[in-house]
Amino acid sequence: MTGLITGMLWLQFNAYHATNWTLPSLLISKTLQVEGQVHTLVTPDESLRFTLKVHKINGLNIKSDNVKVRISWHQPAFIPGQGQTLLMQLRLKPAHSLANDVGFHYQQWLISKGIRATGYQVSQLRPKIIDDSISWRQSLLNTLIELNLKNKGWIAALTLGYRGLLDTQDWTLLQHTGVAHLVAISGLHLGIVASLVFLLLPLCLAPFSRKQTNLRLISAVFATIVACLYSFLAGMSLPTLRACLMLVLVSVLMIYAKHLGLRRLIICCCALVLLVSPLSILTASFWLSFYAVCLIGVILWKWPVTSQSGGNWQRFLIAARLQLGLCILMIPMVAWQFGFISLISPLANFLAVPLVTLIMVPVCLAGLCLLPVYPAGAQYLFGLVDKAITLGVKGLSYLSESVAVMQVPAPPLAVWFMMGIGLFICIIPAFKWRGLIAVLLCVPFLSYLMPVFSEQWRIEVLDVGQGAAAVVSRNGKTIVIDTGPSYNSGFNMADAVILPLIQRKGLQAPDYIFITHHDMDHDGSLRPLSTHYPDAKVMSNTDSCVHGKQLKWQSLTIRLLWPPAALKESENNRSCVIHISDGHHSVLFAGDIERKSELELVEKTPIQLKADILLVPHHGSKSSSSTAFIQRVMPEFAVFSTGYLNRWQFPRPEVVKRYKDNHIVTLNTAKTGQISFIIERTIKVKTFRKDTLPYWYANQ
Repeated sequence: MTGLITGMLWLQFNAYHATNWTLPSLLISKTLQVEGQVHTLVTPDESLRFTLKVHKINGLNIKSDNVKVRISWHQPAFIPGQGQTLLMQLRLKPAHSLANDVGFHYQQWLISKGIRATGYQVSQLRPKIIDDSISWRQSLLNTLIELNLKNKGWIAALTLGYRGLLDTQDWTLLQHTGVAHLVAISGLHLGIVASLVFLLLPLCLAPFSRKQTNLRLISAVFATIVACLYSFLAGMSLPTLRACLMLVLVSVLMIYAKHLGLRRLIICCCALVLLVSPLSILTASFWLSFYAVCLIGVILWKWPVTSQSGGNWQRFLIAARLQLGLCILMIPMVAWQFGFISLISPLANFLAVPLVTLIMVPVCLAGLCLLPVYPAGAQYLFGLVDKAITLGVKGLSYLSESVAVMQVPAPPLAVWFMMGIGLFICIIPAFKWRGLIAVLLCVPFLSYLMPVFSEQWRIEVLDVGQGAAAVVSRNGKTIVIDTGPSYNSGFNMADAVILPLIQRKGLQAPDYIFITHHDMDHDGSLRPLSTHYPDAKVMSNTDSCVHGKQLKWQSLTIRLLWPPAALKESENNRSCVIHISDGHHSVLFAGDIERKSELELVEKTPIQLKADILLVPHHGSKSSSSTAFIQRVMPEFAVFSTGYLNRWQFPRPEVVKRYKDNHIVTLNTAKTGQISFIIERTIKVKTFRKDTLPYWYANQ
């Protein structure tokens, strides 16, 4: 009990420490003189992203000693390096991100890394270098980049743990083949390196040692030191830290001739990780790494490796059984985290794991050791690895051309837990009704794969920053209304938010994609979305979306109220206004219409404007939401789709006041994250920040 209370207090202390410093409101979005040290590795690019450990803001020392900010620098004047101290001119905001049911939870990642604010370097100003010293990791990375290699990103990942040079295509290949763990330096890599040192060192020292020399002890100590150096070289990420701690524990036990069971070893290692880095519990890698280690223990318990397990064929069977069992038992955790299952993962891992760990990693480390003293030798070794990686990537690409991935829906965590128990029961010693119990535990998950027919329909107003995107669904069918923005970097809301939502909810491809108007914040992600769903019919204000048109879809009536044909107005005032109703409840999507179009709508279609839910015109700008329009629609809920601390200051306070004066509930995606309306006989509302992750999202 004492240990439990102490652990809870330690976690609470660190949670407070992670959130006790926030950017003062007076400094938000103002140009600040920020002095700090570059905390992460940086590589040349047109747009840089790195973490800065802050020392001073506007010449004043900050109270906290571990404040980090995440910086973007477009078209940099020079390339900084890890370890350098810079004086930058930044505009900062408190750590914040999109908050949706699916997709990458960037804000949670920021908090787990101790990052308190995000911002960008003001382009007109040039940062000053106060201390030009760079870290040895940055120096090695810079030298590695200068080598004539095709696969620098893969080599940097295997040696320095730096994955910033891997592009989207590389990551897609790794994820779809289930071998992404090979570019995260973890127990597999450290274990192989330590084992090679432990086995080879006695052979090297034997001719020079005396009989009383304990070569086993010397090898264990030296193997641990080498593994720790590799961990520091890799940046001591969470998987690396976990593996390093476990390796140190095993070495200490070996040195003192103590035995500790695998279960206790895992518990001790987990406790040490949480002691050193409590907020790592927020990361997916924490759960994936410890879950995988636990599964290895379960498999070795079921099929133990004995001294009689000799012979190459026996070793092959042991390795194959371990790999297959690990891939199958990892399914619930991987599917829960990523929303898909790699069908070729067992084969891909069986081929790639020995190639990477037994050949590539040792050769890469040997090349890295030669790099400062004998660059030509390092170039030769890296060249061999480069060719091996090229062949390996071709092999993985060939495998992934088949049906490599199965998308799975996102049932509650309890359903995944039951499925995991069901799979676990399959490998424990047989007992009566074992098969039946295992099947019954998997039934809840299988039920989520079946189509569902219901009177219920849903509206998901997505958090896409300063923009708009919504998904309407019923009976597994969907329509999309606006797609949100996209950016020059390639980041877009289709890939980041809309596609993951449709896939994780188990929904079918959209029948329609409505574009209210062609401003970037509404149609910016149309191209990637329509590329993924080529059969979806696109309707916009420039073609088929005209006043008077009516559609029937899944027993819902879709009325297009605006614009009239051949209307000559601004793009905003020609927005497609869409009214969707089930006969009892309705929603109105108003696009970016302004006061002039609002008043014409009030005059021409007064009855059809009535709705329970209103997507507020033009994000709550002062040029929209006239009193006459509000009182004609008279919704129960008014939704503002805006970006956090956006430069236009939407929604305007006077506009919000007009809605509240009419006793209308106002919701803002910048504050609530994704807003879900579940419509049946009544309308239920769920917001992501309040109802899903209240502490880490609502208390920022």
